[in-house]
Amino acid sequence: MTVRDLDDDLRTDVPQLLGRLAVELPQLFHDDGTPTAAIAALRLPADIGLTDVMVGGWDFMGELGDAGSLRIAGLRLPKIGYYVADDDPLRSATSVLCGRLPRWPASLDETVAQDEAATLPAASAKAMLRRVNCTLSDVSIAKDVLRGGGTLGAVMIGALKASDALTIAEAVRDAANSAIFGQETSEERVRQVEVARERSVDAARACLTLLELLDRHRVASKPGERMPHKPGNEEEKGGLDKSRLAVVAAARLIVRVAPLVRLPRHTAPGLAYRNKQVSEALLLARTLIDGVLVFVRDHHAGAPGSWSTLLGKMAKIKDRQMVDSTPDTAIEGLPDLLDTSGKTLGLDTAERAQRIAAITRIDATRIFMLLHSARVDEAVRLFPWLAARHRVFPDFSGGFADAVTVLLELQRCRAILRELVVRTRGPLADRDEAGPPATAPRLTIREAQRTFATSRRMDAALASHHGFATYAREFALSHAVYKAHAAGQPLDLAHSLPMLQQGSTDWTSKLAHRDVATVATTAAAFTTSAVVTETNRERQDLPRFFGMTSIEFITASLQTILAAHRRGATAVTRGGGAHTLEIDWSIFELTELMLAAVDASGEEVARFRKRTRADGPASLNHCRRGPARRGQKIIKAHKTTRIAAFEKKLTAETRRTSAWKTMGTGYDTAIDAAPAADQCVPAYWYNPEHDLPFWSAFQNAVKEPAPAPTNGQPATARDALMLELAGFAAWAPPLITKLLPTPQTARAITFLAHGFVGIAADPDFAKLR
Repeated sequence: MTVRDLDDDLRTDVPQLLGRLAVELPQLFHDDGTPTAAIAALRLPADIGLTDVMVGGWDFMGELGDAGSLRIAGLRLPKIGYYVADDDPLRSATSVLCGRLPRWPASLDETVAQDEAATLPAASAKAMLRRVNCTLSDVSIAKDVLRGGGTLGAVMIGALKASDALTIAEAVRDAANSAIFGQETSEERVRQVEVARERSVDAARACLTLLELLDRHRVASKPGERMPHKPGNEEEKGGLDKSRLAVVAAARLIVRVAPLVRLPRHTAPGLAYRNKQVSEALLLARTLIDGVLVFVRDHHAGAPGSWSTLLGKMAKIKDRQMVDSTPDTAIEGLPDLLDTSGKTLGLDTAERAQRIAAITRIDATRIFMLLHSARVDEAVRLFPWLAARHRVFPDFSGGFADAVTVLLELQRCRAILRELVVRTRGPLADRDEAGPPATAPRLTIREAQRTFATSRRMDAALASHHGFATYAREFALSHAVYKAHAAGQPLDLAHSLPMLQQGSTDWTSKLAHRDVATVATTAAAFTTSAVVTETNRERQDLPRFFGMTSIEFITASLQTILAAHRRGATAVTRGGGAHTLEIDWSIFELTELMLAAVDASGEEVARFRKRTRADGPASLNHCRRGPARRGQKIIKAHKTTRIAAFEKKLTAETRRTSAWKTMGTGYDTAIDAAPAADQCVPAYWYNPEHDLPFWSAFQNAVKEPAPAPTNGQPATARDALMLELAGFAAWAPPLITKLLPTPQTARAITFLAHGFVGIAADPDFAKLR
C-alpha cells in the first residue's frame, strides 16, 4: 500500500462517488417480478472508468485505492464486480484487476467460501449460535438454495410465501382474539373473526401448494420412486421410504388443517370456538412450514437423514393414523389426500396447478444474484416474502432477508475495521504471511503530538506514514482547525480553509504544511481537539471512527448487528437509562475472530486480550468481576437503545405486507432526527437512501442556516450543528454563494455518511452521537 498524496482528498473521492452512483446496474427483473429477457452489461457515464468507481475489498480483491479505485470504506453499495462480463478487458491477463474480480459461485462450497472470506471464518459458528441461534453458513446455504434453483429452490420459495401468508393470518387472529374479549360490538367481533378465518384459508392454501412442491422435489431427486421398486441397498431403501412417509405425513397434516378453517355452520355464539379452531390450524401450518425450511437447509447441505428429520417433525412415528407402515401403499394415496384438501379449501385441480406454476416461474437464481451482490433493497421490494419468518433464523424478525442484511453488515463492519487498523499500523500482512512487513511506528496520540511539533517531522511523516498522512489530510478540514482559523490563527494561503473561505477548491495542502505558521496553528488545534484530552491509557490509538478505536468499534458494532434484529431480546440496564444493552459475553469471542480476520499477525488480538484481561476466547469470566468491569465499558459507549429502536422502525418501513405495516406502528419518529447510517445497523441495506431527507435539509441549511437560539444553548446536538453552519456561512460567503445544492449532491452526502470519511475520523464530531 502506497502513502496517499496529501492533496488526494475528497476532491478525488466525491467525483468518484458521484460516478459510482451514476452506474446503471443490470436489470434482472421487471417491476412485476418476472425476469428480464437478458442480463445487460453495466452502463457507466462516458467520462468514468470502471476501476475509478470500484471499491477495493468490496468490488474486487484488494485494498482501498488499488488500481485508482474509490477509497472510502464502509459504503453500502452493490458489489458491481460480479457484473463485469467474462469478455470485459478488465478480466484479461493484462488488466490490473486480472484474477481479482469475483465470479458468481458455481457450488455451495464456493458460496460459503466467498461469504466467509468477506466476513468471518467458520470458527465463528459456535459463538454465532449462542448469539442468534444460527450461523453464517446457514445464511450462505439458504442463498445457495436459490442459486441452484430447480425443485428445491421452488420448495424454499413456496415455504417463504406460505410463511408470509401465515404471519399475516397470525396477526389477524391475534386482533380477533382481542376483539372477542374486548369492548367491540357483536358485528365487529363477527367481522374480525371472519377476516381471521379468511386469512387462515390463504395460509392453508399456501401450505397445500408447498406440499405439492415438496412432492415434486421428492420425485425429481429420486426419479425411480414413481413406481415401487427394489432399492440397491438398505441405506437407499431407508431414504426412499422416509421421503415417501414424510410427504404423506405432511399431506395428512394438511388434511387436518383444511376442515379447521372452512366456513362453519354456526356464527356469533361460537366466535371463541371458531377462533380457537383457526389457532389450531395455524399452529399445524407453522409446524409444516418450519419443518420444510429446516429440511431445505439440511437437504441442500447434504446432511444425512434430512427426510427422516422432516418425517419426525410432521408426525409422531407411533401415530399409525398419521403414517402408514408401508411406504408404497402410503404414497399411492397421496393424490386423494391432495384432492380432498384442495376441495375443502376451495381449490380445483386447475387452480392448484396455476399456483404451482406461479412459483416455478420465479427465477430463483436471479434472486440469489441480487442478494449475493448486496442488492437486498431491490430483492425485498420485488419479493417481500423474503422477509417472512424463517425457522432457521429464529431470532431475526425479518427471517432470511434480515439474515442476509446481517451478513452484509458484518462485511461492511470488517471493511471499516481493516481501514482503522491500517491507519493505525500501516500496511498489513496478507493472510498467508507470517507477520506484517516493516512499518512506521503505531500511530498513537503521543506519536502524533511529536510529529505535529515541527514542519520537518510533519514533512517526513506525510511522505512515509500512511496513517499520519491520512489523518493530517482529514485534520486539515477538521472542526478544530476551522475554529482556530476562524479565531484568527494563521494558515498558509495554499491551505484548504483559506481557499474555501475565498470560494475556491484549488488548495495545495502539501505546500501549505511546509509553512511554519501553518504547522504551529495545526499543532495548537490538535492539542485542543477532543482526542488529545483522552487520559485512558487503553485509548491511545489516534485513528477513530466517530470517536471509537478499532477495538471499541468492532465490539460495539457486533453488539448492534447481532442484537438489533432479535425478537423478544431482554435488555440489562447498566449505569442509568442512557445506555440500555443486552449483555452477551460471546460477543468478545466474535471480536477476537474479526480482529484475527483483518490482521494475520495477531497483534490486534493480543492488544484486545490485554485490554480485557483475557487469555483467550474461552476466558471470558473476567468480564463478570464487579460493576467496573473493563469489558463492559467497551460496549457501554454505544447507545444501543436508540439504535435498536431505529432498526425496528427502519425495518418495519421496508416491509410490504400488511402484517409488517401493523407491527411497525408506534415507533417514535423523533429518532430520525439523528441518522445512524455510519453505525452498523443492518436494516439500512433495505433502504440505503433512507436519510436523504435529513441530508437534503442539512445541505440547504448551509445556504439558509437556522437562526441562533433566543434563550441559552441549543436544545440538541443537531441544533448546535445547524447553528455552527450559520457561523460557517458568515465566515465563507463566497463559498456559500457558489454552492448550489442539488438532488445529486444531497444523494452523494447521504452515501458519504455511510462510509469512513473525514467527519467520521474527526473526534469532535463523535459528540454528535
